[in-house]
Amino acid sequence: MSNIDENKPTSEQQDPALLKRVAKKQFYFAALALLAIFLLFIVPNYNDGENLYAIITVGISFLVLLGVYAKQIFSKLNEKTNTK
Repeated sequence: MSNIDENKPTSEQQDPALLKRVAKKQFYFAALALLAIFLLFIVPNYNDGENLYAIITVGISFLVLLGVYAKQIFSKLNEKTNTK
């Protein structure tokens, strides 16, 4: 027998502050991962301006990815906290 009551909400479902912390942690982790990819793999291939537009395009696409992810994660967070 398990001591966990399946009908009882978890601490994440009870505490909106905890939900915000988890959402921010996930967002910052994704941002750091994309920044690491950009710095480790894209920037070293910069050859005195030959592929400047490729680097700018990749940078803009990473920013768009982060923006979409932030909107998605924080809108879900607002929906969860507003329903309580």
